[in-house]
Amino acid sequence: MARIPEEELAQLKATVDLAALVRASGVDLSPVGADLRGRCPFHEDATPSLVVTPAKGLWHCFGCDLGGSAVDWVMRTQHVSFRHAVEVLRAKLPLLAEGATSSSFKRLPCPVALDADDQQLLNQVIAHYHANLKETPDALAYLTKRGLTSSEMVDRFKLGFANRTLGWRTAWRQVPR
Repeated sequence: MARIPEEELAQLKATVDLAALVRASGVDLSPVGADLRGRCPFHEDATPSLVVTPAKGLWHCFGCDLGGSAVDWVMRTQHVSFRHAVEVLRAKLPLLAEGATSSSFKRLPCPVALDADDQQLLNQVIAHYHANLKETPDALAYLTKRGLTSSEMVDRFKLGFANRTLGWRTAWRQVPR
């Protein structure tokens, strides 16, 4: 699977209003100089130990020693992978500008029914990766480069592109939180 370009990642981190993202998670932030301070949601926090530095787009908790960027915040609060967190932020960028609430941030839907029998699950996985192939220009270019240009062939044989998205879209459901 293609990596997320560093420029795109830097742009995403610079564009996201980290304070709005943290507030959307239910954290009350108060100004302290150029920073914002609040109670960390990742541990029992009697006194505010979470510091958000909007100018740098970073957060850090002095109580549990966690910190990072907006992507790290989404990974930690929603228990998702790096790539999933980037997708969530991409999808929710307009909401952050409008003042999001915690209900604004939904997890991406799981593309398979985890309670399906073996054959149904296999069919759902095939359908997921088949759809990924049809929606991924790089994968389609790869087929074209090898002379596989017939869309009927792609549909008939249900060719797919296994880009690891199934794993990060289902992993958070399997681990009790």
